[in-house]
Amino acid sequence: MQEELLKMYGMLDASFKNELISFGMFETKNEEEQQQFTLEVGTPGGSLGSSTYETGMTASVYGALIDNKVTLAKEQPLYLAGWAGTTKDVIPTLRGENGQLPENLASYEKVLLLKVLWTDEK
Repeated sequence: MQEELLKMYGMLDASFKNELISFGMFETKNEEEQQQFTLEVGTPGGSLGSSTYETGMTASVYGALIDNKVTLAKEQPLYLAGWAGTTKDVIPTLRGENGQLPENLASYEKVLLLKVLWTDEK
């Protein structure tokens, strides 16, 4: 990982039940018709965080990195979704296994991953 582009913390109380945390990823074009990518996070209290990034890529792929129910473990990152882009002619599928870091990240020029990490309050 080179950098964290959007970081949110303290979103939940110590105990929660039947609450939804939403994550969104989508591509759009800016006023100059250049590709851009937006990450959004919604919390049970209704607050929303988002960041938009200029990508400069000509081809991209994105999607879920988990396809089954998984258990969040303390201090273990869980990768929920990802976006990967390239300016090359071919783009492979972004692969991950049940929330683990995708293995083929070197196949792309730019990658954005949506990660959840359960930590102690610092």
